[in-house]
Amino acid sequence: MLDIYMNSSVETYIVSSPDVRFGKPHISGRRVTVADIVLQYNRLGFSPEEIAVDYDLPLATIHSALSYYYAHREEIEQSISSNAEALANLARERPSVIEKTASELAEA
Repeated sequence: MLDIYMNSSVETYIVSSPDVRFGKPHISGRRVTVADIVLQYNRLGFSPEEIAVDYDLPLATIHSALSYYYAHREEIEQSISSNAEALANLARERPSVIEKTASELAEA
């Protein structure tokens, strides 16, 4: 099933499909999730214009993604938090080769 959210003032779609980015809301035809855009906007302080250039997307698409975020804030924040936890767990389970080598060299 494909869920589509359309901001009535912008002809840009945000879709969710189980076969793309684990079903997370993303830009139609792209693998860029709403969370990807939100992280750049809220956490890194990028402007919508900078994000549009970074992803080679129309500015209206970025605004549509941000609109989707504000309409589904709890869902997107939960997704971001879950991803951060999963990455932290992975980092603990599988330390980077560089960190492991540096640690071994420091002990030698």
